[in-house]
Amino acid sequence: MYYAYGDQIVSVMMMKRNEDSAYGETQDGNVLDKFTLQTQVGQIEVQETEGTKKIAYEAKFMHDDCYYRVYGAIPKEEFLKMIEYMVI
Repeated sequence: MYYAYGDQIVSVMMMKRNEDSAYGETQDGNVLDKFTLQTQVGQIEVQETEGTKKIAYEAKFMHDDCYYRVYGAIPKEEFLKMIEYMVI
């Protein structure tokens, strides 16, 4: 799924976890920071990356047997707020 945030796009990838599931990805840009966000569903790994001209944020987590990956070049505060509301 894709969401518009001003002139930016935030992508949300969801994948049901089962024994036939497979997923691969490559990192684009330099990792500037990694930290965990404590939420109602547990800890969520977040990283800040520097790509071509922009700072972006990425969160990865499991919830209800689904894998989530959220990515967007939006302000940090807004990104973290969005992640917190996704897992309520």
